[in-house]
Amino acid sequence: MLLVKKFLLLTVFIFLLGCATSSEVYTSSGDKAYKIDCSGSALSKSICEKKAGSICKTRGYKEIDFREQVSPGISLGGISSGGFISRVMTIQCN
Repeated sequence: MLLVKKFLLLTVFIFLLGCATSSEVYTSSGDKAYKIDCSGSALSKSICEKKAGSICKTRGYKEIDFREQVSPGISLGGISSGGFISRVMTIQCN
């Protein structure tokens, strides 16, 4: 049972480390934009900003939207985790 708890804890830890991901989206006016997800306790808004810089490179970018939401923590089999932080930034390259 202890091995299962350790595996579960390790899996949750790896999930929280993650990295920023992006996808191409379009604004309501039809302009191309990018949605960047930098969710997780180990990440921050600066990770979203670095990803935006790598997408737009020397052109720079304009931040259209940024949303951050914290969900409550969970307890599973005696192992508690803090809340999950969801962060999504939407940008347009200049």
